[in-house]
Amino acid sequence: MELHRINGRAIPEGMGERTDDDPWFGITSNARLREELGWRPLYPTMWTASDAGAL
Repeated sequence: MELHRINGRAIPEGMGERTDDDPWFGITSNARLREELGWRPLYPTMWTASDAGAL
């Protein structure tokens, strides 16, 4: 829902009632990149990217 809001799109009807059996499905981590390579994302969240005008 947040991606719809941040992009100024209407939230599809019924979206708020949808559930997922595995809420962690599709969640990824960049911890290894941070630990092994010292990488840091330029925009750590979609909200900071939006505030910076990068979206």
